[in-house]
Amino acid sequence: MLKTVVSYLIRRTKLATPVWLGLGVHDIDHAVAEFPEVTIIIPTRDRIDILRPCLESIQTITSYPNYKVLVLDNDSEQPETLNYLADLASEKIQVLPTPGEFNYSKIINFGVASVKSGLVCLLNNDTLIQTPSWLTDLVSHLREPEVGLVGALLLYPNGLIQHAGIALGYRGLAGHVFSGTRPGIRVPATEHCFEVSAVTFACALMRKQLWNSLQGLDEAFKVGLNDVDFGTRAVAAGYKNVVCTCARVIHLESESRKSMKSLSGFGRAVLEVLRYSRSHPTESLIDPYFGFETE
Repeated sequence: MLKTVVSYLIRRTKLATPVWLGLGVHDIDHAVAEFPEVTIIIPTRDRIDILRPCLESIQTITSYPNYKVLVLDNDSEQPETLNYLADLASEKIQVLPTPGEFNYSKIINFGVASVKSGLVCLLNNDTLIQTPSWLTDLVSHLREPEVGLVGALLLYPNGLIQHAGIALGYRGLAGHVFSGTRPGIRVPATEHCFEVSAVTFACALMRKQLWNSLQGLDEAFKVGLNDVDFGTRAVAAGYKNVVCTCARVIHLESESRKSMKSLSGFGRAVLEVLRYSRSHPTESLIDPYFGFETE
């Protein structure tokens, strides 16, 4: 595997800033000889205003020929949403009711358990596909047996980076490095695909075999850190997680969730951080792909 050392320091803030150190760079071959079936799993609750554009972007833009969409409906109540979901049934799109209190990890575990395809792509309902080959590009990486999770390059609607990989210990327990910068200008390295500690489950592809071997998501992480925990466990099991910068998706980021600034949201986040810290050794907070320094 091609290795490179790229030193790139983002100086945007007086806070801790990342230095890119020794990332594993993955050059992919876009020509996929086979097209294994992929099930795209999208959890939702009402918010037809974001779900409809998300599904339409998948159907109208995606060039990958062998995929299905599974919408996990977590107690939608609005008549317009219920009518829309009832009309979705097709060969490409299925709706699976997932009732109960919102618990992202529990909902996704339930959905993945019902999937028969060998590849699973988790996708938020507040996303918009941008590149026709996005799914082809993600699948290309999984031809390498050592690759566990593959995430897309997520962009804000203004074109700036929202997610290009999760770094442990960055601005807290974990954070999105390069967030708020423009790909290819401030961050020229995003022209390549590279290894990271974890990828956000707003868009992530994996083998169902890996999901089963790691026993899915820890349902104690009801909202946050479930992707960080799963990515950490994948690395511990000997897999590599990759950000595929060829696959580009707009992410409205938490449009469908209540603000994390609420008292209940803050309390839950604290408990999730404590749980992660108890589940993983403290050395896991030293990210193997990014270094940090203060100005």
